Amino acid sequence: MPSEEQNRRGGNVAKGHDVLIVVTAEEQYMVENSSAYQGFVPQENGTGFYFIKEI
Repeated sequence: MPSEEQNRRGGNVAKGHDVLIVVTAEEQYMVENSSAYQGFVPQENGTGFYFIKEI
């Protein structure tokens, strides 16, 4: 069962360092239950994250 919020690390190639973002349980649920295999999830603070599901 996922925690309420989970920290995810993503590479930021343009700036050459890692970026720490928070993925909420709601966002994780939305991605896991989506029929899309890849996509972008915008977040309220103006950032967002790309996802690719492994088959």
